[in-house]
Amino acid sequence: MNTEMIDTIYSSEELYWISEPLSLAISKPWNNITREETILLEKILASVKQSMNSVRIIHSPELDAGRLHLNAKLISFGVSFVPEVQPYQFITVHGASFIRADSLSELDETKKKTLWLALRQMFEL
Repeated sequence: MNTEMIDTIYSSEELYWISEPLSLAISKPWNNITREETILLEKILASVKQSMNSVRIIHSPELDAGRLHLNAKLISFGVSFVPEVQPYQFITVHGASFIRADSLSELDETKKKTLWLALRQMFEL
């Protein structure tokens, strides 16, 4: 459709783009996540003004970066990507944004700081 046609059809209508929620990919089932890991995840989400209630959690050992939806945002913890991507880097592929980090139990202070830098880019903080 061309722009003129869209303007003609929708000239008096307000159009809204409803974005997908932030997705979190974890490498182990949610029932196996420890209380300490849950607290860490809550702190990470709070740092980008998100909460556990505002995200979608995916359990998968591997994700295909090319199959992410347009405008999707995903943070993976311990999940590998196809094709392989550098950890702790803010990456955009086909309009989808993602960050790959180590599993929650493997995040030390240095990795948390590096993750924070990537999160700042993703959420434009």
